[in-house]
Amino acid sequence: MIFQTLPRFNRPDSSSPDGAYLEADSWNDYGFRTLWTLLYLKGGHVTEIGAVKIGDIASSI
Repeated sequence: MIFQTLPRFNRPDSSSPDGAYLEADSWNDYGFRTLWTLLYLKGGHVTEIGAVKIGDIASSI
């Protein structure tokens, strides 16, 4: 599955392609932006799955 990323406060609308969307959040973990809101769009209906943290193994504190 391909995830589309969106800027903060942007949600897919009913004309967007079905799929999973990651909406950016302003949370800052010691300089790392790791928090996203996962949204799922199917048939014009958006379901908010919830918050997810995504890190990069190459990043260090």
